[in-house]
Amino acid sequence: MLRIPFGFRVGAAQGAHAPVSLVEYFKRRSSLRFRENPSTVLSKPN
Repeated sequence: MLRIPFGFRVGAAQGAHAPVSLVEYFKRRSSLRFRENPSTVLSKPN
């Protein structure tokens, strides 16, 4: 549950690209990469 608001904040921080970032975020979240290494995806925006 914490990952959803986190992704939203990351997208909002990117301004106009927030909706796109959210879509990519959920795509990565459902991908095998996210399941194998969630820290990698979460660290990318930072």
